[in-house]
Amino acid sequence: ANDHTDFETGVLSVKGRTSGKDTCNIRSRDDKHRVLADYPLGTPVTVFDVIDDFAHNPDKVAATLAAVAELPGRALLFFQPHDYGPLRQMGKELAASFASGMRADDKLFVCDPVYFGGTVDRSIGSEALVADIVADGADAVHMTTRAACGAAMLDAAKAGDRILILGARDDTLTEFGRELLAKLALSA
Repeated sequence: ANDHTDFETGVLSVKGRTSGKDTCNIRSRDDKHRVLADYPLGTPVTVFDVIDDFAHNPDKVAATLAAVAELPGRALLFFQPHDYGPLRQMGKELAASFASGMRADDKLFVCDPVYFGGTVDRSIGSEALVADIVADGADAVHMTTRAACGAAMLDAAKAGDRILILGARDDTLTEFGRELLAKLALSA
């Protein structure tokens, strides 16, 4: 059987168990058809979806969560704010979008904002966003680093989960999603 994934651009999936080939590879179904990961024959692979999404403001977060609500499985969401200014300007609205869009079993992991330098006002950060989300009844946690969020998400992940990587203005978020995917695939 050919166990490589078939998925839309931006969605990285691992499905089934490898069999019938020397390796199982995970490919994107975009115009590049690049191999995202290779696994030796017989490597157990559990079903996960890792979705790299650009959602970073209240409307986009609401739209993403509405779409994910149509899918089976809980959502483990990672959010990296793109600087401190947006949290100060629309943090309450962003918190409301997360809290109203998340289902009872969903969990949000938020790291500190990406910081581009300068003299930006850092008085309102991710901890304030998470406090507002939790106050509105959703399950969210603030961890200072992306790596800490990733480790916690890997510990929490179960077969069938949808893992979403949300944020903007940081090209390394896609690579973070790929790293999580590779670790999840080998953890089963």
